[in-house]
Amino acid sequence: MFNKRKLYLLLFLICLLMLCLFTGFSISQENSKCMGVPILSEAASEKLAARQYRQVDLSGVLYHNNELAAIDKVSSTIYISQHINETTKAKDLVGTIRTKDLPYELCFLADKRFDDIYHAVADGYPFKLIILLNEKEYTKYNVIFTSLPVIKMEGTFKEVDDEERDVFAGSLCIWSPFDINEGRYSVKKSLANWHVRGGLTKNQDKKSWRISLKSNSGSSKDLSLLGLGSDDDWILNSMTMDDTKIREKPAADIWNLFQSNSKLRMSAGEYCEVIHNGQYQGLYLLQRRIDAKYLGLSADYTLFKGRSTWTPANVEEAYEIIAAPLAKDSSYQLMEDYFQGDLSIVDVDNWIDVYLMLQLGNMVDNVGYKNMYYLVDSSHERERLYFIPWDTDMSFGLWWDGKFTYKSENADNGIDAIRKEYALLSLCYPDLNAKINARWLDLRKSVFRRDVLSSLIDNLDAQITSSGALTREHALWGIRYDGCDTIENMKDYIERRLIYLDNLLNNR
Repeated sequence: MFNKRKLYLLLFLICLLMLCLFTGFSISQENSKCMGVPILSEAASEKLAARQYRQVDLSGVLYHNNELAAIDKVSSTIYISQHINETTKAKDLVGTIRTKDLPYELCFLADKRFDDIYHAVADGYPFKLIILLNEKEYTKYNVIFTSLPVIKMEGTFKEVDDEERDVFAGSLCIWSPFDINEGRYSVKKSLANWHVRGGLTKNQDKKSWRISLKSNSGSSKDLSLLGLGSDDDWILNSMTMDDTKIREKPAADIWNLFQSNSKLRMSAGEYCEVIHNGQYQGLYLLQRRIDAKYLGLSADYTLFKGRSTWTPANVEEAYEIIAAPLAKDSSYQLMEDYFQGDLSIVDVDNWIDVYLMLQLGNMVDNVGYKNMYYLVDSSHERERLYFIPWDTDMSFGLWWDGKFTYKSENADNGIDAIRKEYALLSLCYPDLNAKINARWLDLRKSVFRRDVLSSLIDNLDAQITSSGALTREHALWGIRYDGCDTIENMKDYIERRLIYLDNLLNNR
C-alpha cells in the first residue's frame, strides 16, 4: 500500500511538473511572438540551415491585418505600419501577419533587435520572416516596421484622359498606426483611379499622383484618411525637389495656424510611405486637393487656381476655374480687373498675411509662377478677392536658376514679383506699411516666433527620421544640391530671414 501511495504521489508530481512546464512553455511562446508570428530561439533558427532556401513570390497570399500586405517585390520586403515608441516591445505590435488558405508556417528568426524595436525602426532594420514551405524548404521576407502610415496602390492602365495623361485603375489600401477619427489602428481600402500630376516635377523619376476614390459602381467615394477629413479627391505629393521633406507640410501648418477664416486653409498633409504596383516608392505627403468641398464653399464663392506660367496673355491663360456658380465667361470676368492690375477687389488683410508668409519663406514660385488659389466672394456689394498659397516646395532656400539649386545666401533678396502689387496697394491704402508692420509684430509673438518655427521643424524631422523613412528615401532616390539642403541649413536660413524682415519692416 505504501509503495502504491508513493507511486501515485510520484505520478502526480510528474503530471504537475509537466503541466507547469507546458504552461511555462506556452507563456514563453506567447511572449516570443510578434503580430501572431512566433519568434524562433537561436537554436531553432540555426536548424533552418538544414532546410533548403528557395525564393518564392508569396505577395498574393501574404496578409497584413486581413489585407494583402504592402510588399516590395524586388527586395521581398513587407512594410508594416505600427505605433512605435521607446517602450514598444515585439508583443505590443498589433494585428497579424499570415498566409491565407495555405498550410504554410510562419516564424521570425531570432533577433536581439526585437528587444529595442524603436531604434531598429529608426535604423530601417529588416527583420527576417521565415515561411516554411514544406519539411525540406523555406523562403524568407524582410519585414520593415515603420511608424508612418503605409499606402499600397495596385492597378493597371485604364485609359488616356482629356489632358493626355495615363490613367490607372485599381485599389488603394492604407494602414494607419493611429486613426484620429477612430482612435485606434485602422485599415481602409477603396477602389481608385490615379494619374501622374505636377508641372516640372512630373518629369522627375519619382512621381506625384492625383487619386480619385471610387465605389463598386464607379461613382465617387468619400473616405476619411489620416485625420485630414473625408473626401474622394487626394494627392500623393512626392516632395521630390526637397531633400529635407519638411518644406510643404510646415508651410501649410504655419499658414493654417493663423488663418481664423477656415475658407482660406492651405492643403494640410500627413506623411506616409507608398508601395505602387509592387515597388517601394519612398516617403510621400498625403494631401487633400483644394476645392469647394475642402474649403466648404457656398454658391457665393468662385475658386480659381493659378496656371503655371510666368507671362499669361489673358485671364484664361492665367487662371483655371476650380469651382464656379456662374458660366465660364462670367466667372473669368470676376478676375479681369485684377488681371489688368486693378487691386481694389483685393482683401487687404488677407493680402498682408500672404505677403508676410511669402516673405518669410522667400516663395518666388508662389507669386511669379502663380502657385496660388484665388477665391472670389460675391456675397458682398463689391466682390472681394482672397489668396491661398499652395505648392510651396520652392521656399526656405530652394531656387530655380536654370536648374534647381539651394542658395542660403539669398535670404536678403526679397520677392521682386510681389513688389508691383505692394506699390499699387500702397496707393489704395496709405496706411499699408503700418498695417503690415502691426501684423508682423503680431505674428512674431505667435506662429513666427523662432522657438515655434524651430520646434515645428524639429518635430517633423523627428517624425520622418525615427520612422526610418527619410533614410530609405535618400537611399532610393538620392539627394540633391550637393548635400546643402539640410535641416541645419534650413533653420539657419529661417533665423537669418527673420532678422532681415525684422530690420526691413521696422525701418520701412
